[in-house]
Amino acid sequence: MSFDQVLASFAPAVGGAPLASLQVGLSSTQSSCDGEPCSLSRSVSWRTQTQPTGKLVDPKEVFEQLVGATQSPETPEQTRQRGIHQSVLDAVGESAQTLRGRLSTYDRLRLDEFMQALRSVEERATALPSERPLCRPTSTPVFPDVGPLVPFRQNTAPYDKGLHADLMNDLIALAFQCNLTRIVSYMLEDERSEFIYDNVPRRHFTEAGSVQVDGTCGEYQSVQHGVTDDFATITWWNVGKVASLCQKLASIPEGEGRSVLDNTVVFLGSCIHGSDHRCDRLPALLIGGSGSLALDQHVDLGTRPLRDLYYTLANSVYGMNLASFGTNRMGTPHRAVTELLAG
Repeated sequence: MSFDQVLASFAPAVGGAPLASLQVGLSSTQSSCDGEPCSLSRSVSWRTQTQPTGKLVDPKEVFEQLVGATQSPETPEQTRQRGIHQSVLDAVGESAQTLRGRLSTYDRLRLDEFMQALRSVEERATALPSERPLCRPTSTPVFPDVGPLVPFRQNTAPYDKGLHADLMNDLIALAFQCNLTRIVSYMLEDERSEFIYDNVPRRHFTEAGSVQVDGTCGEYQSVQHGVTDDFATITWWNVGKVASLCQKLASIPEGEGRSVLDNTVVFLGSCIHGSDHRCDRLPALLIGGSGSLALDQHVDLGTRPLRDLYYTLANSVYGMNLASFGTNRMGTPHRAVTELLAG
């Protein structure tokens, strides 16, 4: 079971939110699977050792799941309204108005703010045509081999990966702001993706920083094999989208002078070190967790297994009191990564 699903089974981490967890991603085309089960490269969230949760990649599907999490099962009339593309918010507007009449002045302002935010995101999400093959959801737990790639493998007139990422950021921020879920797995790209990042200008990286150079980035899978600046630039672009998401979370107040980001741990990671394909020096970034995590530091953990990082978050941040998490083929016992903890 992946760490997000371990958290989703722990009631204090869920916090009473209607969705125990949410899985989203930015896949825009089918990806190769190298002869292995496709779920190994297309899902980072697993309910069991053999059951991936899948992920939603269509912003409209994500939006409808978030709004649906606040409602009772659909009535036939609500189903009909959605079928003719009426707003899902229109279907619940009367209930919202009834609720508004029972709230305090402060809570009415919050409800109005939430409804306005929902409407804004819905308008942007529903602007993407549902028939577009680039944003088709892959939410089923089994990923069959679907054969040849669809023809769209890069940014085109009907598809903008940057817009796709921005919409997902808005939806995730909305989910936290409205307390619809507290646990999200967000797969920025399939590991074996063949998407061409021609929307990203190439940069040259040195220890002193990076500068933009001529040309744009190539295909994600190809640049994992020695085209160092291309792979680093794509990573730089993705990290920028994560930074934008964190800024959104930091701007949402959550009581007692704290923000959503203060009360959230964002873990950003990868299954390879870089274009050398090494997987024994994995980069990991922790953002947020104010009061629990030691911030503004870089720590070289050497040969510590990644398992210990999850073990530390589970017990020292979320208070789960797990005796163990995962396995270590070197046979070393579980040990908290105390360098990451505040105080």
